[in-house]
Amino acid sequence: MSRARPIRVAHVLEFPSVAGGERSLLAVLAAFDRRSVASIVVAPENGPLAPAVRALGVDVVATLDAAGPIDVVHANSLTTAIRIAPTTTAVPSIAHVRDIMRLGATRRDALLTHDAIIAVSHATADALAEQGVPRDRIDVIHNGIDVPPPLDAPGRRDVRATLGIPVDTPLVGNVGQICLRKAQDVFLDAAARVAARDPRPHFVLLGERFSRKPESVDYERTLRERAAAPPLAGRVHFPGWRDDARTWIAAFDVLAHTAHQEPLGRVLLEGLAAGTPIVATDVGGTREIVDDTIARLVPRGDDAAIATAIERALAAPDDARSARRDAARDRFSVDACATALAAHYRRLTCRRP
Repeated sequence: MSRARPIRVAHVLEFPSVAGGERSLLAVLAAFDRRSVASIVVAPENGPLAPAVRALGVDVVATLDAAGPIDVVHANSLTTAIRIAPTTTAVPSIAHVRDIMRLGATRRDALLTHDAIIAVSHATADALAEQGVPRDRIDVIHNGIDVPPPLDAPGRRDVRATLGIPVDTPLVGNVGQICLRKAQDVFLDAAARVAARDPRPHFVLLGERFSRKPESVDYERTLRERAAAPPLAGRVHFPGWRDDARTWIAAFDVLAHTAHQEPLGRVLLEGLAAGTPIVATDVGGTREIVDDTIARLVPRGDDAAIATAIERALAAPDDARSARRDAARDRFSVDACATALAAHYRRLTCRRP
């Protein structure tokens, strides 16, 4: 029997920024059948997230109490799930784990107070199980992505014009929050090797630093100093975070993802959907997205191997562009992700009176 009204879900987020986990939520908010799922987002309003949510026609409130009557609480990250664990006893709750990190007994027990645990990859689920979360309590739902039309030549030119470089300049991009885990320092080390051998390519660090911790501030400063020194001087660009990041990814000749750990990299999904040649460190859930037939996988932290892979990607004709886009469409459909989440909401609301 169908429900008389849609299930009202409060999606709880910790930060006002729009990084991978937030972009994944925005994608499914747009894909939900609103006859079945009525969403409201609980998040800080002092950043780009709230207007992005409202642009989808979804309300944003600052606290769970302000969300009104709800049927399901959906914590959008591990830290959020742990923070709200004591408040979720009145209605069913879901912990959506998008990170691979150490839990400890207290955090593990808080996670287990939720009615359902969703992991974004099998690698993430395995990491939870290794720390005492029963494997049969964890469901894996890969993030979803839509596949846009291929980027045309004017789009590629526009990105290069924004950077002030010639239209035929090869571009190698790294995308993500500027932080130690994303290993932009390794990207720059690899870029320096490439730059020393080839005067043509330019390199883009697309993203910004959200953390204000001293070590994070020092890390970004070190990156900028490294980029200003030979052989990279004048060839590394820091455009910050952009709303049109997917256009930039499609305009890159190579997407180089050098992270030390990656549960299920949203950036890799976006590269896949764009058809962009990918060089990625073989960590976490990366092989759940790409394999050696559609990407070049390299060891973590090996800047020499990353540089070689970038050079080969720049030099070789790319015959896997269509295969990458097909993989995104067939294996990481945003509609399939939204359908799987909606099925969880239905099961949880049927389980409780």
